[in-house]
Amino acid sequence: MTEKQSEWRRAQNLDDAWSNFAPYYPLPSGSPFYVPRKDSPLDQLQRSLLRRHDSPQKYFFSGFMGCGKSTELNRLATNTDLNRRYFVVKFSIRETCDLNNLNYVDVLVAIGARIFESSTNQGCKLDARIYHELKTWGQRVEERIKEKGIEALAKAEGGVGLESPKWIASFFLRLTGKIQAEYSSRKIIRETLEPTLTDLLAAINLIASGILAKTKQPVLVLVDDLDKAGVDDALGLFKDSLAALLQPSFYMLYTVPVWVFYSSEFPSIRRPNAFLLPNVKLHPKGHRDKKDQQGFKIMRDFVFRRMSEKLISTQALNYAIKMSGGVFRELARIMQITVDFAIERDSESVQITDVKRAVNELRNEFRRILEEGDYEALNEIYRHQDYEGIDRIRHLLERLLVLEYVNDENWLDIHPVLEEIVQAWSESSKNRSSPKSS
Repeated sequence: MTEKQSEWRRAQNLDDAWSNFAPYYPLPSGSPFYVPRKDSPLDQLQRSLLRRHDSPQKYFFSGFMGCGKSTELNRLATNTDLNRRYFVVKFSIRETCDLNNLNYVDVLVAIGARIFESSTNQGCKLDARIYHELKTWGQRVEERIKEKGIEALAKAEGGVGLESPKWIASFFLRLTGKIQAEYSSRKIIRETLEPTLTDLLAAINLIASGILAKTKQPVLVLVDDLDKAGVDDALGLFKDSLAALLQPSFYMLYTVPVWVFYSSEFPSIRRPNAFLLPNVKLHPKGHRDKKDQQGFKIMRDFVFRRMSEKLISTQALNYAIKMSGGVFRELARIMQITVDFAIERDSESVQITDVKRAVNELRNEFRRILEEGDYEALNEIYRHQDYEGIDRIRHLLERLLVLEYVNDENWLDIHPVLEEIVQAWSESSKNRSSPKSS
């Protein structure tokens, strides 16, 4: 984050505006750049968390890349009512694991490590018996791993003579470090912990029960960025190993890839405990020529919280919003590229020509990643705003080539930047299939 962004000031010039549209930076809770959304599924999730349950619930949360999931989770994690009721732990899985090679053991170790770290950081001193049991478990794990060729995990800062809390913290730190950075060590750690999964789960649950005993608050863990796992890893986590992820005896929220919500392979990830954050709807289904006024207002607010109205013409703004497809990150990308083009022209404001140049740049970017078989699927979605056999377009959903919206029903559309490409392909296809005149 740049110095200008850290001040969270509404830009009065294009240079500052460029900084305010950083597309890959989730907003922290309390940022004045945040735009509230009516009927957000996070409101439903929050209501569920504040209700009485017979057992700790497991929740699943998703949405398209760039729709604001991490920003919404940042707000959820700092919600006053939730923090009054729960001991909230939020973290990104990318901080402790390798997103390109991920399994359920990695995730569970990361959860245990972060819960223990949070209890320590917040001054929650657990019962001495719990520290003793955790250290005993950790030493058993360490011995088994050492037998397979990995050096001692908790030898730092004085070795085994450390008092239990420091030893356990060092153990988790080094364990997660090796899982994240070293493929060979990661493999050995998984092979060591998988046969004794019940012991790992018992250790994690022991930490959570200790926190509950001291704070009178059940633990709630929010795991961000699991939705960015690759297809094979996601299948392994949320299909093959879902039972293990449901075992912790406290409240959990896992982010999951958006295509999981469309696939019949994940029957357990459904309402009432699964929530999908949709993109902002900019037009009704079947009527691309009609504006959804509420949707455009949300996206205008997104822009004008970051920069002054004087810095962009109304025509340029409306076109940028339309071409964003109602995806916050896509609008941020368009605005940042657009602002740079306006600066290049030595202009003090953004005009429609700048937005068109930016859209053409994004169109070329999309064109480079399209595969031969994608055009027919995109054309069908463009014509019908629906598609049968959703698993076949999983990669299009992941890459934002296809977007989802919600009216009374869910519906699909192609990214608006692709319309020109798909229309040209459709026309060319018709010409190829038409019989030549004699």
